[in-house]
Amino acid sequence: MKKFRKLIPALALLLVSAVLMSTASYAWFSMNNKVTVTGMEVKTYVSDNLYVAPSTAGNNKSADSAFKSGVNQTVSGTLQPVSTISALPTAFYTTTDAAADGSKQTSTSTVPYTLVTGNDIEISGTHYKGYVDYVVELKAVNASNADRYVNLSKVNLLYMGAATNVTHAFRIAVFAQAQASPSTNLAATEVENAYAAISTTTANSIMAPTSFAYFGSTAVSGTAAKAAVSPVVNNAGWSAQVAAGKTQYFKVTVRLWLEGEDTDCNNTKFVSLTESWALDLAFSLDSTNTSVALIGSVANATNSLSTNTFTAALTNDETAATYAWYKIGTADAIDGATEATYTASANGEYYCVITTTEGNTYMTPVVKYPAS
Repeated sequence: MKKFRKLIPALALLLVSAVLMSTASYAWFSMNNKVTVTGMEVKTYVSDNLYVAPSTAGNNKSADSAFKSGVNQTVSGTLQPVSTISALPTAFYTTTDAAADGSKQTSTSTVPYTLVTGNDIEISGTHYKGYVDYVVELKAVNASNADRYVNLSKVNLLYMGAATNVTHAFRIAVFAQAQASPSTNLAATEVENAYAAISTTTANSIMAPTSFAYFGSTAVSGTAAKAAVSPVVNNAGWSAQVAAGKTQYFKVTVRLWLEGEDTDCNNTKFVSLTESWALDLAFSLDSTNTSVALIGSVANATNSLSTNTFTAALTNDETAATYAWYKIGTADAIDGATEATYTASANGEYYCVITTTEGNTYMTPVVKYPAS
């Protein structure tokens, strides 16, 4: 009898372990509050005759002295996966309707959604956000005698660690407002009500990475039903016209969230997110209104394979300073693999992280050896 009593604590611990294991694979958009994005850096660059400033003046235009050729910002926030089709602050929802593989558990007519009020999600006393905003102002100087267009020319999501297909759940919405009087050039002191309120506007675009997918090809649109969505709202990226000989100001909000209705939104495919993530944005002033429409559609670096040798290269005008090669499934860089080329001796998927002399870090695409 005494021996049996000694077994009781062990049996209890085993039972608790079994319960924990049975719940660990639940979809992380409903259960896992350890998947976070904190301190993500956003890098914003602009072309000639275009200037950018971190927006700190609310709806007021910043002074001209604040605008320059590029800005780096860090916006901290712990994200809990949500679902939306409009990306408006009043249209983000959480859901507890999750099967073990991360898919929806009930029919699409069921209403398991909870509105995220004030961008605050409380889980067991801990507060999370449904989205984070990166806000910049642009100054476009069109000195030509023809109209020009401000284009969002790059929107890349960069991860500097060992990870596969974890970016699919990210979504980015772009909200943009021109200065209140676009037909005239506002002086630096004329800042009152320079921009319309971002929160009341419709998203210019909603972007997803390639290979994204929704459960049942839908995402939540409200408390009553689900509606079909596409990765790009208005079927285009963001661009804005600047009249010949005019200077135009814009306020641009880039809103980032984790789409909980994406099929890759589950514990088995996502990793804990850290400061290793960065959002790489670029704007240009061009003669045509051509903007990117997908996250990661502009490559900063390439990874090519010939026989069993990989070659990493930059596609922009920066200069590579260091190279670090990684094999998917291994957290640490490969020892001694510090050149632009790497010869693989084992089958697998490989990528390179390039650090430039300008201080930026870029990840190449992942390439499989042997090529299938």
